[in-house]
Amino acid sequence: MRLCVAGHLNIDTVVNNNLESSELAGGSALYVATSASVFNDAVSINAKLCEDYPMEYLELIGVKCNIEKIKGNQRRSKMFYKDNTRNTLSHGEIEWYEKTIEQAPNSHLSNNGSSLIHLSPTIPEIQKKLAIQAKDKGMIVSMDTSEFFAEKYKEELLSLLPYIDIFLPSDVELELLLKKKLYTTKDILLEVRKLNVPKVIVKLGEKGSLAVQTDEEENFFIKANPIKVIDPTGAGDSYNGAFIANLLEGKSTIEACKIATVVAGMCIQGVGVSKLLNVSLQEIYKLSNNIKGERI
Repeated sequence: MRLCVAGHLNIDTVVNNNLESSELAGGSALYVATSASVFNDAVSINAKLCEDYPMEYLELIGVKCNIEKIKGNQRRSKMFYKDNTRNTLSHGEIEWYEKTIEQAPNSHLSNNGSSLIHLSPTIPEIQKKLAIQAKDKGMIVSMDTSEFFAEKYKEELLSLLPYIDIFLPSDVELELLLKKKLYTTKDILLEVRKLNVPKVIVKLGEKGSLAVQTDEEENFFIKANPIKVIDPTGAGDSYNGAFIANLLEGKSTIEACKIATVVAGMCIQGVGVSKLLNVSLQEIYKLSNNIKGERI
């Protein structure tokens, strides 16, 4: 079944413990689509593309692109990591925000036969327009946000949730959205259930993830195994892509979470999306058998 990813393409500079990688093909749409394309050969991207973006990455993953080419330079993000804690300095720049508005995905949903659309972090108004069109077409709608949007657009994001089937925030994004600290699993469960979204997958960084389902009786904690991190960028987005692709394929929620945990771990063992371009399905499934999940 077809899968569409709407979001941004970036050119990234990443500094991790003083080791710098620059001019990397990035953006949430790229990471989600690259991860999803490991499992699904009918992935498309709705994004805006400038001529300085390294197009070869999109060609390598074989996505079908609903991309509008525009003049100017691609949005650039600068991410600094110290012990896997990120500081995205570009989010405070006026130019970055202007580029975010200018390069937001097309708000018109093309009729490409997709069964699911994933809304990567962007202006909530655009996400809502796409979600409404997708629901009218009978599509599944999944969504993620970012710390920037969760803090700046709280009300707009909350008004969008009734149109969402799968919400995939991090624990930090969830706290910013709800404007409260969530200290325990019980706190997260209590607050997430109030959102009335059928499936909410809360990403907990190196700890793992939490699956809260109002459409099913069972909720799960999925524990991530320790790994050596080279570049933490894209961990959450690669998790998202693997999760939705496997759920669309018919895997159970806990199976999809385990597979997504493995793929996110693989992503951050390389620089940018490089590690995801040569992964083995057999290895992914084998490693997912070693991921522990427990009902909560």
